[in-house]
Amino acid sequence: MKKKLISLIMVAAIILPMFAATAVFQRKKPAKLDLTFANSIAFYPVITYAPKKGETFDKEQNDLGKKFISALSDYGTKDGKFVILNGKSDIAIQVSFKSFDVKDSGVTIESKDSAGNTVTVKDEWTRQISALMEVMVLKTEDNSVLVTEEYKFFGVNSNPTPKAMLMSPEKIVEDQISSFAYQISEIIFDTPYNQAVTILDTKSKDKAIKEKMKSAKKMLSGKNLDYAAAEEIYKEIYESTDDIAAGYNYAIMLQVRKDFDNAEALIKKFAEQDPKNKAFKRALEDIEKDRAETEIFKSRNQ
Repeated sequence: MKKKLISLIMVAAIILPMFAATAVFQRKKPAKLDLTFANSIAFYPVITYAPKKGETFDKEQNDLGKKFISALSDYGTKDGKFVILNGKSDIAIQVSFKSFDVKDSGVTIESKDSAGNTVTVKDEWTRQISALMEVMVLKTEDNSVLVTEEYKFFGVNSNPTPKAMLMSPEKIVEDQISSFAYQISEIIFDTPYNQAVTILDTKSKDKAIKEKMKSAKKMLSGKNLDYAAAEEIYKEIYESTDDIAAGYNYAIMLQVRKDFDNAEALIKKFAEQDPKNKAFKRALEDIEKDRAETEIFKSRNQ
């Protein structure tokens, strides 16, 4: 009976939720296209269509095209690519608005005052823009299309306003240009991002272990990052005590230096002991994501 009780206590210690913190690791998402052969990217003039038949909005559309190009070019210069607007290039990007519709809705109510003058009682309008934007990436050597993507666009004049003061279609679209430019940049540029990862705190009562774990966690945040030193601490604690939190954190450090096989083996071991622990499940998913991105970069740099 005593042996069974001890076993139950050990199992409970494993499945009880662990205290956790979060560390943020910098990574890169590979571009959708492999453009390692390209040294320059050109942007063709943006093709836009009149919001309504019989209305041209030429000036607004030209301004929109220039601003769109400027926003997208920013991602190229930040990534170290040489971006040009005119002249010879390896890659060209064509942005087209396949549809562009403006819908105004509201009410204007006028009345006569005591002197017989016309006065506006109510003049409240909103403007909605809906569009379908096509982005085509071409190889300029033979004008072949590498990829075509479509994006649905929806924008609105944020607050009711007098009809004469409605925001221009160009301005409504302009407010969302940076968001669309980011989506397009993911096609052609590798995108840096921050990945939040769970770091577990030990449940050990041993003061020395708790202090070591605390010092290792400090090495994973702030300005003075030291992943190698943190890994050594977690490894030493895990191998000498079988502390699950230390072992899990050690696996995360293995992942940081791209030792995916050993990191995955350790996390799977802990997940088998505690299949309901969400931290282990998330860690395994993140290892696979990190591994896949790393393999893409390796294949493109060969």
